[in-house]
Amino acid sequence: MVRHAVPDLAAVLGHLTAEALSLVATTDDRGHPNVVAVSWLRGSPPDHLDLLVGWRSRLVQNIQRVPEVSVVVFQQSVLTLHGRAHVQERLAQGLPIPLSLVRVTVDAVRDSMFTGGQLTASPHYVKDYPAKLRHLDDQVAEYLAQHQMAAVGADGHS
Repeated sequence: MVRHAVPDLAAVLGHLTAEALSLVATTDDRGHPNVVAVSWLRGSPPDHLDLLVGWRSRLVQNIQRVPEVSVVVFQQSVLTLHGRAHVQERLAQGLPIPLSLVRVTVDAVRDSMFTGGQLTASPHYVKDYPAKLRHLDDQVAEYLAQHQMAAVGADGHS
């Protein structure tokens, strides 16, 4: 019953791509937890995570009130990233639907898998929206990649 060692934060973020299924936990206006599944995200080492969500989602509203978030990712194990989020762009420019860009500055990563458990495969999912919208995933991935490059240039990190 060996627990996985928690990988380096930059390594965890480096493996998060625009289609990785993750769970984002926020706090609503009554102090209750709210968990949302997201797939449009990208890690930005050394310590940032960018995600795109509907501009009117509860996640955006919650972050504006209480910026502390937890993001659960599925890699070699179940990992929880803890940090502070802010809405970087209320309406992301150049995308065909209204999405908000949220940036999470990650403070810590923890192994959340139960003792003796091992993740043998990443969660798999399918998107069942109409074929005419399938190009949206490519546009979102490109947007996140461009935003990551711009942030790296501005921060001076590689």
